[in-house]
Amino acid sequence: MTVTSTQASDSSTALEYRSSAGAPVPHPPRRPRGRLGTVAVMIVSLLCAGWLKQAAMTRQAAAVAGPAGAPQARSTLGNMNSFALALLLGGLRGPLVMFLWSTSESQKADKDLEDFDTKVEWIRLLQPEFDTVHIFQIWNKAYNISVLMASPASKYAVVLEALEYARSVDEERPGNINILHSVSNVYSGKLGATNLPECPFYMRQFREESMEPELRKQAYADDEKGFRKIGKKGPLLGADNRLLPALVTPVRTRPAGLAADSEWNDGSALQYLKPYGEFPYGVSVLAMSYNYAKRAEVAMNVEGQKPLQISPMVIDSRPALELKAWGEEEARRARAFEARAFGIAAPVWSEQVDMALAQIPVNAKVVDAAALKGAVATYDVAIRLAKDARREYLRHLANPEYAGRYATYRSHLDDVTGMELVCTADRDYLAAMSVTDPAGRAKLLRGAQDSGGVAAEYARAMTRFERTVLEYYTDDSVLAVASPPGFNNTITIQKLRLANVDEVYLRARAATVQLEHDTYSDEHAEYDRSIGRCKYRIDLIQAELNPGPATQPQGGK
Repeated sequence: MTVTSTQASDSSTALEYRSSAGAPVPHPPRRPRGRLGTVAVMIVSLLCAGWLKQAAMTRQAAAVAGPAGAPQARSTLGNMNSFALALLLGGLRGPLVMFLWSTSESQKADKDLEDFDTKVEWIRLLQPEFDTVHIFQIWNKAYNISVLMASPASKYAVVLEALEYARSVDEERPGNINILHSVSNVYSGKLGATNLPECPFYMRQFREESMEPELRKQAYADDEKGFRKIGKKGPLLGADNRLLPALVTPVRTRPAGLAADSEWNDGSALQYLKPYGEFPYGVSVLAMSYNYAKRAEVAMNVEGQKPLQISPMVIDSRPALELKAWGEEEARRARAFEARAFGIAAPVWSEQVDMALAQIPVNAKVVDAAALKGAVATYDVAIRLAKDARREYLRHLANPEYAGRYATYRSHLDDVTGMELVCTADRDYLAAMSVTDPAGRAKLLRGAQDSGGVAAEYARAMTRFERTVLEYYTDDSVLAVASPPGFNNTITIQKLRLANVDEVYLRARAATVQLEHDTYSDEHAEYDRSIGRCKYRIDLIQAELNPGPATQPQGGK
C-alpha cells in the first residue's frame, strides 16, 4: 500500500491510501481538536490545585501551631517569585533542593562563598517545614562559615547572619522550641564562648551595638575611635537604656485555663530580659542566650513542644546554666570597672591584677568616680543573677525526672551562692570606699548591728569557697591527712563545722602542695584567688575600723 497526499479544495490536507491495485481507500475525516475542553480541564485543575494547596497549608498551620492565642505561621513559599512557583507547580522542587544542597556544600568545602547565602535562603524557602534543615543552617553559618573569615569583625558579621536566618525562621514558625534552642546556642556557644580568642571582641561589640549611639559614647568613651558598627540591625535599647517596646510587648493571648502562677511565653522576642530593667552598658550576649533558653524551656514544659535533637533534660537545665554564666560575666566586668576606678591598667586580666585589686585599702583615692559607680551597679546585677540562677536550678531539680542530677548540680548551686556572697561583700566594700568621711565609711563597713558588717560578708564568702574546694576538688588521700577523725572523704566533709573549715582547708592545701601531681590545679588556682581576696579585704577592713600600727595584710597566706 502506498500513501500520497493531495491538496483539498478547502485548503486542508487530506491523505489517500491506495491499494496495490491503485484503488483509493477513503480515510475517515480528522475530528476537530478539543481545545475548549482542554482549556476547561486546565482551569479546573489549577483551581483544584489552589484549593488543595490552601487546605494543606491550613492543616499544616493547625498541626504546628502552639497553644491558643499563638499567631499562625505561614510559609513564605507563597511570596516567592513566579519562576520559583512555576518550578514548584512543575514538580521540580525536589531536584532544585538537591541541587542547592550539593552546590552550597561544595562551595563551603572549596571556601567559595559567592552566592552561598542566596542558596541557603532558597533552601530555607523551599523547605520551610523542616526544623532539621533550619537547625543545621543556623549552626552551619555560625560555626562552619564564620571560621572561614579572616578577621574577628568578619566572623562576627557571619554569626549575626546566622542569627538573622534564625529570626526569619522564627517569624514563619513563631515560638518553635528547636529554633529557640539553636539561637540560644549561637549566643552562648559562639559569641559568648570564653575559650575563643575573639570572644572579648564579640561580647563588647554586641553590647555597644545594642545601645543608642549617644548613650554608647557615654558608656564606652574609651572606645569611641575604635568602634565600628558591623550589624545591620538597629539597637535593642531605647533612649532610656531599656529594651525597645517592640521587643517586650506581648503578642499572644494567655490561655484562660492556665494556672495563675504558671510561666507563659507571651510571644515577645526578649520577654525574659524585661524584668532586668535598664542596661546601662548594653545587653550581654549571655543575657540573650538566657532569654532564648528560657523561652525554649517554657515552650517545652508549658506548651508541650518536643525538642528534636536535644533531650528534654538539656532544654530544662539551660536557663540555670545561662544565668550562672551571665552572672559570672557581670562579676568579671565589675572587677574591670574596679580596676579603672583606681587606675590599674589591665589590658589582659591576670592573677597579679586580681591580687592588686584585693589589696586596695578602703581609704584609697578614687581615680575614676564613674567607673566606681559602674562597678557597684554591675555587682548588683551579678548578685541578682546569682539568686535567679539558684531559683532556676531548684526549679529544674524539683522535677522528679531530674532529681537524680542533684549531685551533679550541687557544685553549681554552691558556686552561685559563693558568687552572691563575694559580690555582695565587694559591692558594700566599694560603696564604703566612695565615702570620704572616715566616720561615714566606718558606719557602712560595720553595717547593721546583726549583720556583722562587710568583714563578716567576706568571711561567709571565704568559708563557702573553702568548703567548695574541700568537697569537690580535694583528693580523699589529702582529706584523710588534713581532716579531723571521721571526715576523711568528700562525702563526710560536707558535715564539717564552719569553725573548722578554714583550718582544714589550710592543712589540705599544704598537703596538696606536697603531691607530685595536683589533679585539680586549675580549680585550686581560681578558688585560691577568691579566698585570698576575701582574706585581704577582711584584714583591710579590720585595719580601717581598728587603726593601729601598720601591718601587712595576711590575705596571701
